Amino acid sequence: MRVCLRELGVGGVVLAVALLSCGGQIAADSLPRDEQPDGSTSGASDDPSADASATTKTDAMVDAATPDAAPPPQADGVCSPTSVSAGVFDADCVYLLGTLSQNGDAWKDALINVSQPNDYATGFGYVTLAPIVRPTDGRVLFEASADHTPRGVYRYVEPFFGYPDSALAKQKLETSVTCSASMLDVRFHVFPDDGAILYGCGDQFFVAGSPVDLAGNRPAATGRNRLIVAAKTYPDIFLVQNGVVTPVPGFTGTPITFRSLPSGTMWMASANGVQADLREIALDGSMHVVGAYNFGPPIYRQSGQCALEPSGALVCIVTLADSPPAEGVARFTFANPPEVVYDERTGPVKIQIGALVTGP
Repeated sequence: MRVCLRELGVGGVVLAVALLSCGGQIAADSLPRDEQPDGSTSGASDDPSADASATTKTDAMVDAATPDAAPPPQADGVCSPTSVSAGVFDADCVYLLGTLSQNGDAWKDALINVSQPNDYATGFGYVTLAPIVRPTDGRVLFEASADHTPRGVYRYVEPFFGYPDSALAKQKLETSVTCSASMLDVRFHVFPDDGAILYGCGDQFFVAGSPVDLAGNRPAATGRNRLIVAAKTYPDIFLVQNGVVTPVPGFTGTPITFRSLPSGTMWMASANGVQADLREIALDGSMHVVGAYNFGPPIYRQSGQCALEPSGALVCIVTLADSPPAEGVARFTFANPPEVVYDERTGPVKIQIGALVTGP
């Protein structure tokens, strides 16, 4: 499998969209605060009461009761400070996965909240792509391997700084992912309301071990009540829920990243020519633009690694300088100019091949 990069200029920010092949198929990872995106500070837009709906009990919910699972912060749409080094995370936050090694040694990866960069979690082995914070138990799930440990989906349990096999030995395999290491897909997704894992195994996709028919598409994001956003090639997007496939018509751009909403609908940040906007996708496939992001002067180049906050703000890894090269994390809203929230030149974690980590 080879990955091609297509660059899309957006107000001076270059969006690199990863494709599964040069033929145009999507890669699974590319379909991937108090302040509001319009610049106001009126509080979070997510409604926590929507999480109270009845759900099917899964391995994820059972795992949440095990002794290693600390109580997650309240799912209130606001990022709350947590002890990242203790393995406690808030699915409403956007975290940065980077490295503590100037040489970029993969097994020295570290996960931080950029507002508390000196408190970091280590012990991910050779982690692949971006981990996910599971809202049901506040745990980070990640796919990784080690020198003598097969690839699998792990639950972060204990911080550890050392060689990959020892690091993964401290974590727990997710038992609901029943796929051999050689067949496991490079990306998995988590449903926000019951914590079940959607994963690929060979040519099929499964949720908690049960097969799911995506009508020839690949998953891009997950929402409540087993909603799956899927696509094969952009800009064609489909919603798959309870065996029903619903097209999302009229979309001509390229998705940057998604986030589920308590209402059951989905947010999608998308690029179209020299602009980027936030859209809401309803369950009937209809879509409306929430607002356009203000990228300010063309001073950043964006890596294609972005995540949405519950507020709708877009957080991206960006290039801050070319000589010597330096990367950081910037936050984009509708009205206010971009804000650099992390600069690797002054922080302990270097980005290099970094990723942004948040809830589904």
